[in-house]
Amino acid sequence: MVYLDSPGDSLENLVWQDRAGKVLEAVGQTQERIEGPTVSPDGRLLAVSALDGGNRDIWTHDLVRGAKARLTFGEGAKREPTWSPSVRAVTYAWQQGGGWNIVSKSADGTGEAAVLVDAEARVFNPD
Repeated sequence: MVYLDSPGDSLENLVWQDRAGKVLEAVGQTQERIEGPTVSPDGRLLAVSALDGGNRDIWTHDLVRGAKARLTFGEGAKREPTWSPSVRAVTYAWQQGGGWNIVSKSADGTGEAAVLVDAEARVFNPD
């Protein structure tokens, strides 16, 4: 199990924990106000929503190499990352205007985010 371990300030760590509750090791890197950690289906990557510079974005942590990478940029909070079964994309909620859009972006950070559900237009784009 992976869970949040806060060292007492706004910086937080994710850690692996066994079934008995014993902390085994840190996961990824320390970040500010981590939410919604989710491990990829292949177990190699972790996606989280975290603050950086006052904006909430989606980050990925490579659990093999120990490196993190910012997946999203721009205005509006991004939350609730979810991996595609192929691990090629991350779907997440993005607050824009008066609602939350559901968008998908390539997990390697390339390309633009594709809007799957436009909250304001109430349009579903299954592409």
